[in-house]
Amino acid sequence: MNNITLGRVLKAMYKLSGKTLTQLSDETGLTVDTINNLMYARIQKPGLAGVNALVNAMGFKIQQLMAFLEEHPDIPEDSDTVELFTKYIASADDTNKYAAPAKETVRAAKGSFPAEIEMLNEEHEKQLDRFRAANQRHMEQLQAQHNSQLTEMQEHNKQMEQHFGKSIEALKETHAQEIRRLEKEGSRHRKTITFLTVALSVETAVILLMIIVDLINRNIGWFR
Repeated sequence: MNNITLGRVLKAMYKLSGKTLTQLSDETGLTVDTINNLMYARIQKPGLAGVNALVNAMGFKIQQLMAFLEEHPDIPEDSDTVELFTKYIASADDTNKYAAPAKETVRAAKGSFPAEIEMLNEEHEKQLDRFRAANQRHMEQLQAQHNSQLTEMQEHNKQMEQHFGKSIEALKETHAQEIRRLEKEGSRHRKTITFLTVALSVETAVILLMIIVDLINRNIGWFR
């Protein structure tokens, strides 16, 4: 297949479609660069799947493209490809021109791209293998990271438990010491109160005794 002729026909279809490259990219899944490379014959072996998707997005059929290329394998540079392709489409009878030779054009399309399809399949399998390998490595890294973080968290929790355990023991000991100190201080206070109570009672008793004695013996005169 003449890639230059293919590119010119694709450009003609693009002009006739009235769509933008961005629209075609969204509809086909091909990048804008890939579409440009197909139209400007910068891809040595264009894939059937990509060409078919692009042709369908532009409103045409792959059979129309293949039949036109068979009839016009080489288009001169000074020819108007848009006009030539438009006349070809307009003059073609849908039932006789495309329906009858549909099987042959499909076979021709398959015959034109077997190597490309095989290469696409091989490349697809290689990409899948690379993706699986990369995904496996990523999962292993995530698992290793997770295990490392889990070990660190367990160690941190263990240290925190030990720290809190020591802190609680220290608080218990401080609390016990404070209780013992308060008990001793309370005991001293109770002894002091008892002593003062006894002393006051003795003093009161002595004063009362002296008053009684003074009242009985008027010659003493302690309180007169």
